[in-house]
Amino acid sequence: ADSSRSHMVFTVRLTEGAAHRKLTFCDLGGCERLKRTQVVGDLQKEAIEINKSLSALSSVIEAVAGRRRHVPYRDHKLTSLLRDAVGGTAKVLMYVCCSPAASNLEETAAALKLASRAAKVVNQRSEANEPAPEE
Repeated sequence: ADSSRSHMVFTVRLTEGAAHRKLTFCDLGGCERLKRTQVVGDLQKEAIEINKSLSALSSVIEAVAGRRRHVPYRDHKLTSLLRDAVGGTAKVLMYVCCSPAASNLEETAAALKLASRAAKVVNQRSEANEPAPEE
């Protein structure tokens, strides 16, 4: 069986003269309760890695939103890749997909809690993000 447990991070770099832009598209795999799904073997390892990366991202979001001095970007490759988006100079748009099923209540609540914390993140302003003045 093929697994769909993964994150997808796709970055496009654009250069026009001296201006450099970067677009990052990220689709995060959902948190999984191992006891509930009872996965084993390679699928269990994948689920554990997804959960670790989401936990690291949650820690970074919490640190940035709480304006802590130390932000643990280096704790996981995912948080390193998303550094510009979480506390950096990027403009960010976030969608959270939730399940209406009662059986997914815990996962849905966790996703909404993460989104609520992420909404409190204030990224740094950058001149590159400002629209060009109209003449």
